[in-house]
Amino acid sequence: MARADLYIELNRPHEILGALRLIIKKDPNAIAASRLLESFLDVKSIPLCADFTDLGFLLEIGYKTFLLGDDLCQNEESLLSALGVLNIMST
Repeated sequence: MARADLYIELNRPHEILGALRLIIKKDPNAIAASRLLESFLDVKSIPLCADFTDLGFLLEIGYKTFLLGDDLCQNEESLLSALGVLNIMST
């Protein structure tokens, strides 16, 4: 599920959190995608708190599978850092 697309399509975008909960409740194998861990693109700066809390929320409500963006995957150092955080936070 591409969260950014879902957000745009909602009649009431402020209900995005409820929509994310409903999706994972209806499909426990749903994949969360769209702009995950993008602050890792800048390997010289500290990742944003928002990235950690975003991922933490998704994990807390039951998402287990994530799709990282193309930009993040094109830089090996950024990708490895993001995967390391995914690994730590999901255990």
